[in-house]
Amino acid sequence: GRETLVQARAASKEQGLFLTPACERLLNQGWTVDDSFAPQLVSSLREEFMSRFENPLEVSADRFIWDYWLVPHQYALMRTTAEAFFAPATYQLLEERVLEWAATLGCRSCSPMWLSYYVDGHAQELHTDAPHGPFAFVLSLTDFEHRRFTGGETQLLKQETVLRSFWEDAGTAKEVNQLFDFIEPRLGRLTVFDGRIPHGVRQVRGVQDPREGRIVVHGWFTEPTPYFDGGIDEDIATGILNEHMAGVFEEIQKLPSCNGVVVVRLDVGPDGQVKTIDVLSCTLQTIDVGVDRYEVVDAVLEAIEAKFEGPVFAGAVFTETVSQEPTGITLPFIFD
Repeated sequence: GRETLVQARAASKEQGLFLTPACERLLNQGWTVDDSFAPQLVSSLREEFMSRFENPLEVSADRFIWDYWLVPHQYALMRTTAEAFFAPATYQLLEERVLEWAATLGCRSCSPMWLSYYVDGHAQELHTDAPHGPFAFVLSLTDFEHRRFTGGETQLLKQETVLRSFWEDAGTAKEVNQLFDFIEPRLGRLTVFDGRIPHGVRQVRGVQDPREGRIVVHGWFTEPTPYFDGGIDEDIATGILNEHMAGVFEEIQKLPSCNGVVVVRLDVGPDGQVKTIDVLSCTLQTIDVGVDRYEVVDAVLEAIEAKFEGPVFAGAVFTETVSQEPTGITLPFIFD
């Protein structure tokens, strides 16, 4: 098939503009996973959860913080705020680690996090999270390898189902695994996905004990914001950015309508030269029927690269103590 700029740039960082692996997965399938998210922290979180439910006859205030969230035919699960459940030091570390991961997509904050467990009969039917933030995340504390239940997978409508009219291929029979991706809640797995994609949780069957159920921390990475990291003078750099961003938006306005986010990180040397442009996240979806989504993504990235490559910040002031390491400028483009 046609090799797009997106595919070509993902193949080699030498071409100046590079899609990170997580960005590439989010762009192409709508989700990504990290199976090595803070193993020690995950172990501590699970141990704390297990200890709270160890003695069902013990009465303490923290056993009464749970909400049975029931919306008939839509949601059924037990939930509480993670901050209310975990020890303050543990929750603070959790928040720090989650925000570190969010920053790899260009997001600097997250929503208050939920802690939920699912036992027999619990599920989430298909829905979308569009108003909450560009990315939803689920951190599993579930001992999935030794599970005694069925279900519990995060269910997402496949990207090809989202992007292509169902009727274009209506003559071909499809079953559930061809229409949806199912992501197992393995212990320590962080799943991050575009919350606009219809998603849910398959019904859990077979266990009543909270310790044996599907246990997850979940929330949303909120809107990305510009961020400077290094010795560049932010006020001067902001003026330069605004001038170049105007040119980017002028080019973007010529393209078919789309929505989503694109976040790039500019690595700027002490000489003001933009060394590389990393695309941290891209969730662009075209609105107009019949428009090739990847062609629009290519055009947007080409416009960004054209305006920001080279000695863009040559007139900026750097602090005397700045090292030879590049200054990082994280720059979001939000389409709505």
